[in-house]
Amino acid sequence: MAAMEPYELIRSRRKTLALEITRDCRVVVRAPLRASRSQIDIFVRAHADWIAKHLEAQRRRAQLAPPAPSPEELAKHCMEDIDPTFASRVKPGEIIVGGANFGCGSSREHAPIAIQAAGVSCVIAASFARIFYRNAINIGFPILECPEAAAAIAEGDVVSVDFSSGTITDETTGARFQATAFPEFIARIIEKGGLLPYLKARQEAQK
Repeated sequence: MAAMEPYELIRSRRKTLALEITRDCRVVVRAPLRASRSQIDIFVRAHADWIAKHLEAQRRRAQLAPPAPSPEELAKHCMEDIDPTFASRVKPGEIIVGGANFGCGSSREHAPIAIQAAGVSCVIAASFARIFYRNAINIGFPILECPEAAAAIAEGDVVSVDFSSGTITDETTGARFQATAFPEFIARIIEKGGLLPYLKARQEAQK
């Protein structure tokens, strides 16, 4: 369920204050940097009734929303529009090789979760849709951009990847390709299994 559209209540030439009720039932105040704490407090108090009304409506919507599908359920439908047999044929550790703008059309993390949960260890593509790329990193799923590898590797080839160097080797043909290796901070996120585990580990280390 999408968040409610921001409801702008005050607008002037110099500043805009707005309220938003998010889908996880948080109240967010959008204010310019110049707005003072007292201005924001007055603004919020003046619209307390609006906040209460829309917050309750969003809570009801959240209760009616269906539960998010599990990774295992998503895996059953992985790539089914292209190949309905994919989920039943893919073996743990296999690699997907794709073309340009891989992952285009999905703004949620469900797409990389489905691929990861199906057992795929990595995706190599000529390029990735930006949102898919970010979502994949956020869940700790490694992906590599390499147009040359994407064009040369054939279905059924045995492929190995050295993520530390970005080297891709087609063991079937002996061809080697060079993708850009992950920056150190992205490598750490993937190593920890995603952004949230990475942040939790950092927080624990700082205690």
